[in-house]
Amino acid sequence: MTSSALPSLRPDRPAVLLSSTSWTEDEDFSILLDALSIYEHRARVARGKLPRVLMFVTGKGPLRETYMRKAHGMQDGDGERDPWQWVHITSTWLEPKDYPLLLGKDLLVACPHVQVLIR
Repeated sequence: MTSSALPSLRPDRPAVLLSSTSWTEDEDFSILLDALSIYEHRARVARGKLPRVLMFVTGKGPLRETYMRKAHGMQDGDGERDPWQWVHITSTWLEPKDYPLLLGKDLLVACPHVQVLIR
């Protein structure tokens, strides 16, 4: 493989993250929001050396509005903190046929489940 064939960061493309969730209490989504907040801070300090992040959160459930309200408050600035410049979160519903289209892209998948089944 030549060096030109290796993947590299491009300043015009964000890192894409995907998390599918049922928005229930066994998924502590605040852990992910805290991690994105830390990334936002580090990206500001790095002054352009880290990629912007586009986070897709898919799914439906009882805590969706609670967590997305918190996410939008962090993203838009909540009076205590400045609006995010490097991280954008959006919640969307994907039909099963649409997942392969998104998953076919280079992205990082995050799972906020507290319980993990190991066989």
